[in-house]
Amino acid sequence: MKMSQSTLKLSLTLCAVSLALAACGGSGSGDSSTSANSSLVIGGPTGQPASGATVEQIQTAAATSASEGLGANLGNLQNLGNNALRNLNNDGLTNALVGDADTDAIGTLGSSNNSFLTNSLGLDDPMAVVTRSGDIITIDPDEQTLCAGEIPLVDSGDMTQCTQLASDLMVEINALTDETGVITYLFQNEPALLIGYSPMGASYEIRLGALQQVAQRQAQLSGSTEALPANLAGALRFSGSIANDQAGSEAGELALEVTQTLSLASTDGSQTGFSLEPSTVFKIEADEATGDVETTVNWGALQLITESGESDSNGNSSTTLNKIFLGGLSSTTKINTDDPAVSISNLGLGGVPLTVTINEVESLSLQFDTVGISLDDETGMLTLDGALGAVVTLNNMMGWIDDLGTETTAILGISTSPGISISEAINGSTQINGGSVTLSAVGATNTQSVQQSLTINDGDCIGSSDEDTGVQDDSSFIDLDIAVVSCD
Repeated sequence: MKMSQSTLKLSLTLCAVSLALAACGGSGSGDSSTSANSSLVIGGPTGQPASGATVEQIQTAAATSASEGLGANLGNLQNLGNNALRNLNNDGLTNALVGDADTDAIGTLGSSNNSFLTNSLGLDDPMAVVTRSGDIITIDPDEQTLCAGEIPLVDSGDMTQCTQLASDLMVEINALTDETGVITYLFQNEPALLIGYSPMGASYEIRLGALQQVAQRQAQLSGSTEALPANLAGALRFSGSIANDQAGSEAGELALEVTQTLSLASTDGSQTGFSLEPSTVFKIEADEATGDVETTVNWGALQLITESGESDSNGNSSTTLNKIFLGGLSSTTKINTDDPAVSISNLGLGGVPLTVTINEVESLSLQFDTVGISLDDETGMLTLDGALGAVVTLNNMMGWIDDLGTETTAILGISTSPGISISEAINGSTQINGGSVTLSAVGATNTQSVQQSLTINDGDCIGSSDEDTGVQDDSSFIDLDIAVVSCD
């Protein structure tokens, strides 16, 4: 699909450009008010008035806190997450969620990030031009020092191109106090990367519109005539905070957020594109002293439009337009290193069905009521907090399910009593406790319609309908294939 491939390439490029941005210093001018975004400062302004601190003291505080806010939290929280999940004896889940801790890589990242910030802020560099107006420090770093230095996760590449990019770059520090503030990297007078720093951590916000200007300028300098695949807008913020850095009691959090509506719009005249409203894409909080690890997801509305093309045996081509709309996505997962239970709260889709539309025909719809779930790893017991209600509607026009014709529409539903629990019975079947579950299936074609439903009451067990009757039933084109069976 055209958009997904271009978007992936562009996303990888921008990840590199955003980290390299401050590595190519230069002259320029900007509005100092753009860096006064105190919401980036974790814990709020603390310390003494900036007026009593020297320029070098402010530069040092900015470089140190901005670097440690990333490095320390990555190491601490990854290790805490590993410990908590491994306590549940589920290494597969551990690796899927937090990966294998690579302390060497994290240490290297922290070291190079510190070097990058030191150079970009003009510390200990007599060639850098540093001026001060009140609490605003303006830095014109030395291009050669920055482009020759170590840049985290990025190869600085062509030295000439790097120094040419520097002519449109400026760095500012808005010192809110002697130990807190906001660093802003401006490209062609537009904020491209903002870093809020404090003793508690740091926030890194990337402005995609300005980064597109960087990419366009880079393409111009390299002589590339290939147009960028998408117009960009919006802002992404990555933050790391430390509540406690004492050995054995480390506590902090990491978060990735969309702070301004994120959008990628195709530049080739097609309808393809992507947008995501302000969201908490992912947040993890960990506390070594209590053993608690909590992850949170809270998305705004998401829309993805892609195109796919194909040709028939006669060489005639056709284009399929695919649209995915997600009104919201939310969940909070809690794990404790000393407790085998996992709890998930506020799991839902924002009260709006997830839909997939193909050539203006709604092909898939998922409605899912917000619910909470707890799972005890020792007993295998799953308990719902509230009632579960979900309905899936499928129009099989694209032949997604081979066993159903393309003219088939299927609706599958499940509803439960509030607070039911699900466990494994002695014979391996699934037992329902504390309420009932109702399953339903409706199928329709141009010539026939089938409807089935099944209610499983308190204490009943469910299994395959083949187990219950010993005979496979293929008479219906849609079948729940579930029946009430013996629990013994």
